[in-house]
Amino acid sequence: MKKHFIAIAKVLLTIVAAIGIMCIGMMQEWRTETIIAAFLFGGIIVALLLGFFDIEDKPTHWSIKHGARSMRRAA
Repeated sequence: MKKHFIAIAKVLLTIVAAIGIMCIGMMQEWRTETIIAAFLFGGIIVALLLGFFDIEDKPTHWSIKHGARSMRRAA
């Protein structure tokens, strides 16, 4: 349950940060395309910094013996 609340908090913080970056662009009177790009890329960067995209590598359970056998075939 705690992980669920943390994930929701990360999503909300990402959305708020992206909207904040967009508002800064509107106050500075940037072009519309620049504001949209800042909104999208700013949100992605904040999400990456928060660790929202937890990409885990698949664990390999190969032993040293298995690696040696595959190297022998390659040689």
